Amino acid sequence: MHVGDLAPGAHTRIWMRSLSDRLAAYEKAPGYAASVIYEYRAYTCLAGRLPALLDRFRTTTLVLWEKHGIRPAGFWTVEVGESNQVLHYLLAWESLAEREEKWARFVADPDWVSARVASETPDKIVASIRNEFWRPTDFSTVQ
Repeated sequence: MHVGDLAPGAHTRIWMRSLSDRLAAYEKAPGYAASVIYEYRAYTCLAGRLPALLDRFRTTTLVLWEKHGIRPAGFWTVEVGESNQVLHYLLAWESLAEREEKWARFVADPDWVSARVASETPDKIVASIRNEFWRPTDFSTVQ
């Protein structure tokens, strides 16, 4: 089977399951110290659509995240750099299991689905999304 043979979104679920398995094994390792997991997300917008994305976060996304217990840790846009059409942000999670549970509820929330569709009519906002999961080092000022 090839990635192209999978149903839309299936490769993401497989990747997340694999990541969850790896982190579960890591969390059982000797000397492991629990800490917050940060999810870094970067939304690259289509040309000129960053203001629409920021507005959607201000008016809809943050309200729904609060409803689902999703904790943002910070948001940034690029002042000087490669592209000024990207929103960067961090979410704080106690575990990947918490992330999987709360994110699944959020993306399935009918209020989110309708708000996303409405904000992207007639034009899409986001060209691509990138995410990574980060764990602070023992010497990080952010824990």
